[in-house]
Amino acid sequence: MGFTGPTGATGSIGITGPAGNTGPTGPGPAGPTGPTGPTGPTGQTGVTGPTGATGVGSTGPTGPTGFSNTGPTGPTGPTGSFAGALLNVQTFTGSGTYTPTAGATKAIVRGCGGGGGGGGTSPTIAGQVAVSSGGNSGISVEAFFNPGVPLVGGAVVVGAAGAGGVGGVVGTDGGNSTITINGTTLTAPGGAGGQAGPSIGPPTVTNPTGQGTFASGPFLYEALDSGLPGLAQGTGLTNTDLIGGAGGSGDYGIGGAAGQGGGFNAHGNGGGGGGISAIPSSSAGTGGNGTIGIWIVEEYS
Repeated sequence: MGFTGPTGATGSIGITGPAGNTGPTGPGPAGPTGPTGPTGPTGQTGVTGPTGATGVGSTGPTGPTGFSNTGPTGPTGPTGSFAGALLNVQTFTGSGTYTPTAGATKAIVRGCGGGGGGGGTSPTIAGQVAVSSGGNSGISVEAFFNPGVPLVGGAVVVGAAGAGGVGGVVGTDGGNSTITINGTTLTAPGGAGGQAGPSIGPPTVTNPTGQGTFASGPFLYEALDSGLPGLAQGTGLTNTDLIGGAGGSGDYGIGGAAGQGGGFNAHGNGGGGGGISAIPSSSAGTGGNGTIGIWIVEEYS
């Protein structure tokens, strides 16, 4: 056999073969724990849990009471004397009897006497005149009854109208009106008649009509309107110079106006008749008539 020649050059490295299976862990101790990794992202918020029970706290103290501007209640006033319901109204324009309505215990009573007639005038001749006064109104009155028991009635008289005077005669006085309730009688006098006018040369004036009588009873109110006097101004002899007296007007009637040659009658209730103015060569004149009186009874429970 021949000798061995020199070693040839090393060939190129071949490709690496596949890795083999991992071998079993060796029996050595575990290595140290590695460093903590970075924190991961925050997860989604969970659902809200149920509301907890309300806590019980103690009630605080009551604050002080504030001031009030309201003053104390005043005392109760006295009961009015007119307390009660209106039950009825009775009106009398003629004499008769007052019969109270059932249940009536109080009453307001109003009324008047008859009105006086106007004065007459005497006949005149040339150069003479005559003027007369008007009659007074009937006196108006008002009273209140509160006996504390049911009302008791009685007689009623309505005053007559005064007639006008004829010729040189005064007018007739109006009649008195009376009414009785619970034994008390009220009197509303009639008006006095007007003064007559005598025939005389001007100037002249008749006297005013007199007062007459006064009312009688427990009245809250009474009133009178006098008839006016007649007047002849200066030396005049015509109607424009002469003024007759008008009759008095009361609460329930209107006095009659004065007239030339004759007075006018009153109207309503308790009015006085009118007086007269008469020029020269006039016949006797008649005054106006007054009107009758009246009673009005308001009844209350």
